[in-house]
Amino acid sequence: MVHFTNKDRMRKRHYWRLDTKSVTLFQSDTGSKYYKEIPLAEILSVDTARSLQGDVMHCFELRTTNVDYYVGEDPLYGQKDATGVTLPPADSGVGAHLAKSWETSIRQALMPVTSHPKGDISDEPEERITDMSQLYQIFADEVLGSGQFGIVYGGVHRKSGRAVAIKVIDKLRFPTKQEAQLKNEVSILQNLSHCGVVNLERMFETSERIYVVMEKLKGDMLEMILSSQNGKLSERITKFLITQILVALKHLHSENIVHCDLKPENVLLSSDSDFPQVKLCDFGFARIIGEKSFRRSVVGTPAYLGELLRDRA
Repeated sequence: MVHFTNKDRMRKRHYWRLDTKSVTLFQSDTGSKYYKEIPLAEILSVDTARSLQGDVMHCFELRTTNVDYYVGEDPLYGQKDATGVTLPPADSGVGAHLAKSWETSIRQALMPVTSHPKGDISDEPEERITDMSQLYQIFADEVLGSGQFGIVYGGVHRKSGRAVAIKVIDKLRFPTKQEAQLKNEVSILQNLSHCGVVNLERMFETSERIYVVMEKLKGDMLEMILSSQNGKLSERITKFLITQILVALKHLHSENIVHCDLKPENVLLSSDSDFPQVKLCDFGFARIIGEKSFRRSVVGTPAYLGELLRDRA
């Protein structure tokens, strides 16, 4: 693919390779030496070509924090040929058809990216940015979990490089009741700050999707139990984890919040060590002490409600 930048107008030709984390510009189509690696997390926008000084028009632009890449070359730009012109071969690195396929592929890999022509996103405070893709990059092949209405992906905060987990929810498949639970969870977590509660960074909403950005953790307590020897934890580790859970619950109760769905799957772990920090998550069923529905409602996961339901029968 032919390309040049705003800092070096000399046109270069490299063999581009796209994966879920970056675009790599190789020196040959078979070797491992490469000229440049452009992490997807550093791409701020993919824009249509603008007019620049010069005879040959590029096809699209990749804008990063420090460098703008002008990609592709259309040899037919400005020409009129009534008899038709044979398109250049793909290995030539030129041609609008080739550049368009790359532009489409990169846009899809960014999941999604939008134009931001008014300047770098650092010019605007983060709390005022409403386009999730301007702040975070989702890694589509890094699925951390999935459910009936959404998938949790690994991702990264573009500016700091901090790893995050991003829950992507399809609103078309999301019932009104579940949407209310999600917004209940977000409203509760946004007002909590404790080492034993998962940190929720932001929520973004479009006409089609809801994006919930949280801190990224290693796994959950159930996974730890099932992967341990004989499918159970030692007494020492169990005491350590339970103590942390109780400390987190004490903090929640001091804030008049009851979790209502505490189970091993909702106890996340900060690391793979034997004694990790635990983080309570999934506050969709949480209740505020004193609200009218607090004592009347029975909520939670059915498999963990057997004893409670039997006692009420």
